[in-house]
Order: sequence, then structure tokens, then C-alpha cells
Amino acid sequence: MRWTTHVPTVIVTACIIAALWLLLTVDRMADSVDAASPGPPPATTPSHVRVGTYDSRAIACAYAPSKQHERVLQQLTGEAQRAKEAKDDKRLAELKAQGAARQRRMHLQGFSTAPVDDILDQVRDQLPDVAHKAGVVAIARSTDFHDPAAVETVDVTDELVALFEPTERTLRAIASAREREPIAIEVISKMDAHD
Repeated sequence: MRWTTHVPTVIVTACIIAALWLLLTVDRMADSVDAASPGPPPATTPSHVRVGTYDSRAIACAYAPSKQHERVLQQLTGEAQRAKEAKDDKRLAELKAQGAARQRRMHLQGFSTAPVDDILDQVRDQLPDVAHKAGVVAIARSTDFHDPAAVETVDVTDELVALFEPTERTLRAIASAREREPIAIEVISKMDAHD
């Protein structure tokens, strides 16, 4: 009779041992798969996230003399020339206003802290590669607040600047600009578009 009263305890103990063995085996298999997998460590852990940030002024400075910007300017110049030849004064005035607005925006972006989303749109398809190489899960202009214990910011400015293939002269101008504080938007917004 004693044997039958202990049978449930023996079965439960055997099940627990089998479950532990199974968990350890699966854990070892996962470790061997992780060790065999090439590539950088994950950008996040449950308690830590890496976010790429950049200096928007540097992006604007890299874009201004770039091939991407030159194409946009050529398109606008071509449209203006066609409007002039067609004696379409209304369209020509619209294009001149658009050019002045673009110049004001470039001033805000290059000397202050205005967003550069329109510029990054020119290289948006390359941003995932930049993020992957930097080991970050997101790229943002800045983090107004972050908990350093949970979020690590990684400066990806140079990587983003490189997407516009800057010359050495442009890189020197960017370095010089980054040594100074951004100018207040209120000050820049008062500048003439042609300054």
C-alpha cells in the first residue's frame, strides 16, 4: 500500500525533472544558434535602447552643395526659364517666391535647428543601412529627454553627412559650424533670403 501512495509523488518529480531537462536542452540549443549567427549584437535589450541622433545643421550644410540639391535647383531653374520664355509672369513670380522660401528654409536649417526632413527625404532609402551599421533602432534629430539608463544616444551625424558625398571644403565648413551653438530661429528668420 505504501508504494501506491507514493506513486503520484514519484510521477510529479519525474515530470519536473523531465521539464527541467527539456528547458536546459532548448536553452543550450538557442545558445549554440546565437553563437553561430554572425552580425553585430542586437541594438536593444529589454532594458536598453540605442537611438541615433544628428546635428541638423551639418545635414543642411552637406546638402547645400550636393548633387541632390543641384538637381532640385536645376529643375527649378528650368521651370523658371520655361515660364520666362512663355511670358508666364504669374508662374515666374510663384517660382521666385518658392526659391526665396527655400533659401529662408535653408538658412533656418543650416544655421539654427529647423528640421531637415525634406533633406533626409533625398536619402531616406539609405537610412536603414546607416541605422544598422550604427547599431541603432531609430534615427532622430535629438532626444529632448531620455533616461540614460534605458536609452543610449549615438551620434550618426558623420554617417548621414557622408550620404551627400561632401568635399573636404564642405567637411571643414561643417566642422566649423558644429563648433558653434545654433543661432536662435528668431534671429535667422529675420535674415533676408539672399543673405
